[in-house]
Amino acid sequence: MNAGKCDSCKYNGPLYEFVNDLVEPEVRFNLCPDCMRKAYACLRFFVQTPPGRIALLKKVQAANK
Repeated sequence: MNAGKCDSCKYNGPLYEFVNDLVEPEVRFNLCPDCMRKAYACLRFFVQTPPGRIALLKKVQAANK
């Protein structure tokens, strides 16, 4: 955990690093707790869609090689 301004809402305080490596290019943000919850909710939704399932499958296959 680090401190600074949230990359999304500009909240100033403790931040968490969010990384989504299922997409190209990889997504990286420093987010406040509220924005982090929203980001995880969006990620959960993404992996339930057909493109998200394909991206997750590709990631698993690449890890197994």
